[in-house]
Amino acid sequence: MVYNKADFKKHIETLQIAGFKIKDTVQAFLFIRKQHNRIETITISYRDYAPHGFYIDGVSVDIYFEEVENILALTNEKLNIRSRYGKTGTIQRVFTKLPDINYSVFESEINNESAFNQVAVEVEKIIRLGALPFFEQFRTLQNVIEESEKMVLEEMANFIGQPLPQRRMIIKKLCKDPHFEEYAKMVVDFYEKEKDQDEPIVRQLYHDLKTV
Repeated sequence: MVYNKADFKKHIETLQIAGFKIKDTVQAFLFIRKQHNRIETITISYRDYAPHGFYIDGVSVDIYFEEVENILALTNEKLNIRSRYGKTGTIQRVFTKLPDINYSVFESEINNESAFNQVAVEVEKIIRLGALPFFEQFRTLQNVIEESEKMVLEEMANFIGQPLPQRRMIIKKLCKDPHFEEYAKMVVDFYEKEKDQDEPIVRQLYHDLKTV
């Protein structure tokens, strides 16, 4: 029996999440909710082996804080530079180690409604136990900085979207972090020393943030 993209999408749409609208993109379905100052996205990524079947790879989330991203976009625009990172969330998380989730089901091929329903149980649990609490925990940038500043750099790199140094500079400034100036100068000096291609952006951003 053929199981195609239309069948898979129809089943994905049964995962209705209150307040979220679904969007079909390349190798992923996005559930998007627009709030006052941010855009919250749940991403269900998959592999397509149609007409044989599909595999769901996992669930991730991101929050796009407009006050951060507008500053970053304006700096790039001033320099006529297109971000090499694309449009990404300000913060993000991939749920791979939640307790009480049977991750082995994601190794199962989805080629009919019954197979989808088995995987959907775990997807819905990840959304309920991971995604929605994430959105609740990080409603403001103050919530973000309080959590991120406790993290080691490797953990922070998985939490704040790239380019991390620029976004971290903006967050520190907007949250009136007393260490903003020290951090910003360190970032500018590092990029200059390394002759990094993003050095003009970092320098311009530092200049722009002085008036924020």
